[in-house]
Amino acid sequence: MSDEDYRYITKKSYKNQIASWIKKYNITLFILTLGDKGAILFTKKYYIKIKAKKVYTKIQLEQVIVLLQGVIFI
Repeated sequence: MSDEDYRYITKKSYKNQIASWIKKYNITLFILTLGDKGAILFTKKYYIKIKAKKVYTKIQLEQVIVLLQGVIFI
């Protein structure tokens, strides 16, 4: 789940709320993505914060948009 989706659902602290969901719905693994800040993986016993790695690409956003427009109209 993205941090944006999480904030849309609830305003509560993510550590306590996600721990509650894991227990209530018997979830094995929950991943909260934080955009360019990384992600947090939650289990019943632990949570681990992972920093995002910077990725460089030669393709520009405009090229992706043109490519997607071509795929949609095919």
